[in-house]
Amino acid sequence: MAKKIFFIPQKNYDIIAVYENNIIKETGKIDVPDLLKSVFLENRLIVSLCPSQNHGCMGLKIFNEYGNILLSKDLNQVFESINYKGNVVYLGGRYINEGNELFSYIDLTDIDLTDIDLKMNEVNIPIRSVIGKTIDDILIRNNTLFLIDNVYSPKYVFEYNISTPNNPIYIRTVNLELHGTIDKGEINDNWSILLSSFGSHGVGYQIISIFEKEGEWDERLHFSYSCPFFENKESIVDRLLDFLIFLLEKCSFKKTQYDIIMSEQKKLFDQQRKLLAQERKFLAQKKSILARQPTGPNINISVPILDIGIINDNLLILSENGLYSIDLTKKITDESITKICGNKNKYERLLKINNEHYIVLNAEKYELIL
Repeated sequence: MAKKIFFIPQKNYDIIAVYENNIIKETGKIDVPDLLKSVFLENRLIVSLCPSQNHGCMGLKIFNEYGNILLSKDLNQVFESINYKGNVVYLGGRYINEGNELFSYIDLTDIDLTDIDLKMNEVNIPIRSVIGKTIDDILIRNNTLFLIDNVYSPKYVFEYNISTPNNPIYIRTVNLELHGTIDKGEINDNWSILLSSFGSHGVGYQIISIFEKEGEWDERLHFSYSCPFFENKESIVDRLLDFLIFLLEKCSFKKTQYDIIMSEQKKLFDQQRKLLAQERKFLAQKKSILARQPTGPNINISVPILDIGIINDNLLILSENGLYSIDLTKKITDESITKICGNKNKYERLLKINNEHYIVLNAEKYELIL
């Protein structure tokens, strides 16, 4: 039986590799930029998302399993995500015109490599979209496909039945109102995990939301972990705002020889007060959103969190100081965290190569860690 290949993104190319006998064997390379995704189909074709000649749009490149390019096609859509089932490629895009380009698929079962006009099949998404709204990730569990909507609130998960891969059937829409920017989604037979971040005006939070398979995507989070980057920001804003208000109350703006100067100074103070009041309102809104999240344990892991993964019932968290594992079947405490290894090589990403193994990587190197 032929080995299933996977791809290791590096700075200017992807490494084609297989995993056997507990080692990673490199078998070739494909010329695609880092951070863009490739998939390996049942017919042993490689399909990659790449920048196209059309400004701001994307293209598809098709390679054989050895990395030889077979077809390159520029597209008019701005696709951000890719996944597959069998020989059907699913693409998630950014809404830029009246076409329904958020979700499309291409059936490459009987592909004619002499025909560059790949048939793009657009799939309806049951919302009224706005320019810029994006399907940023596509997750698949067996015969269910999940589209992760990641730009502009409200945000959603759209579920489709893909028992017949080239005929996605809409199931339902789930509102993800408590999530900021969804940085990563991971899924297996037992769990669905989202890594989200809030950030503005120098304040940032990260939240790991873990959903059990039962009651998929409902509000019953297994646990939620919030990480403030700047814990004292609110108190600094409050103190500065109070000080400026104090100054304004003490200043007397009577007519003097400095009348013009003082008037301009007052305008400046008023502007600063409005800006700081807006900052205080923003912080209050974020605090309100986070207060609605279920309270999670106080876990001692450095922030920012760089990436997440899932193996069986174990959540993986990569941070700047190491890789950690948490058993999701047990109560989550500091004692339930296992530090797998440090991060002296400054790895930035986790890459799942099969259901049991991950590698850590950056743009220059990689390493098998599980």
